[in-house]
Amino acid sequence: MGISGEERSGLDARADELRAKVSGLAGEFDRRAEQLRAAQQAAAGVRVALTSNDGLMRAAVGADGMLAELWIAPTAYGRIRPEQLAREIAELVRRATTEVRRKRAELLRSLTESVPDVSSVVPSLAERLPKIPYYPAPAPAPTRAAPPSARPQVPPAPHPVAPQRPAPVRRPAEPPDEDMTASWLVDDDF
Repeated sequence: MGISGEERSGLDARADELRAKVSGLAGEFDRRAEQLRAAQQAAAGVRVALTSNDGLMRAAVGADGMLAELWIAPTAYGRIRPEQLAREIAELVRRATTEVRRKRAELLRSLTESVPDVSSVVPSLAERLPKIPYYPAPAPAPTRAAPPSARPQVPPAPHPVAPQRPAPVRRPAEPPDEDMTASWLVDDDF
């Protein structure tokens, strides 16, 4: 039994329709992949530099969230107590790090907002794809920390003592085997 001409033309039309749909999906995939590459490259280049209100300190944080640069004006040492200077530097770095995270999340969030949940479209594909990361908006900055005198004092942890290892036991060396006939490399094994 063969397929009639009418059935054949119906199948060909359906195949053409599916090919067009797959081609459109492939084009959309390529477009999104390029957007993702561009966003990842832009996110890798994020760097935030903030200056303190008094202009005595500047901190720059790179895309990895690590402090990349710290500048302190020479006059800061005479104008600010060391503990206050340390707190202000820590706050400046924290704010810069938060801003780096916010900028990176904003670059990547635009890509993930319009992506449908694959499991709702094709449940079997959801198992094959990695989960799309969620980039929440950063939390608002906390209020200033309490001065050191108002913080609870925690005693330092005791230094752990390394356990003593027993001395290694030396075994007497065995004399070399003079008879090599018992070697495991025997020609008849090959």
